[in-house]
Amino acid sequence: QRRAQEEADRKRKEEEDEWARNNPIVLRHPHLTLHIISAKGLRDTDFMPGKDKSDPYCLVQVLGKTIAVKTHVVQDQLDPTWDFELAVQGYDDKDSLEFSVWDADEIRPLTGGSTTFNAVVDDGDDLLGRIILTPEMIHEMTGPQTFELEETGEEPAFLTIWPEVTYTEEYLDPRENFAAWKDGGGKALDPLAKLGEIGRASCRE
Repeated sequence: QRRAQEEADRKRKEEEDEWARNNPIVLRHPHLTLHIISAKGLRDTDFMPGKDKSDPYCLVQVLGKTIAVKTHVVQDQLDPTWDFELAVQGYDDKDSLEFSVWDADEIRPLTGGSTTFNAVVDDGDDLLGRIILTPEMIHEMTGPQTFELEETGEEPAFLTIWPEVTYTEEYLDPRENFAAWKDGGGKALDPLAKLGEIGRASCRE
């Protein structure tokens, strides 16, 4: 009887291992790195046209979340180059991103850039243009692209950016689902059944 039980356990273990190989659970975790490179053709909103020019910075907001990032300010420049790069925490690959360019009302440091979240537009700053990138647009990008901004005034203006999304993969052992599959007569079983909605949302085919 003991030998029969050991043989049954061995067969069940082999069946479980095969089932696990055929029903892998892979969670793909997205990571966002913002590359805010430059803008071109921004309008001049300073008080004395022809003398001073706009002092632009770029603000990036993750729509629907309290996550936002600012670049540094470039003074007196309608074609600014920021060459700004920052890894952003809390991004999900279903998020949309809004990029907006603003004219700083007051002089700010020309180096660095905000690494804090919940960045906001200061009172008195003027909007120079904005664009929203959907998840589909973001995922199609393989490098920097130039987009025409909206709400720029009479003349077109452009922004060169790359919201770079990479993934790390986490492999989970599906064996805890085997018993439910076995007891259910081998019927189809959602391999994420034990993970709940959070794990389900994190897993991409």
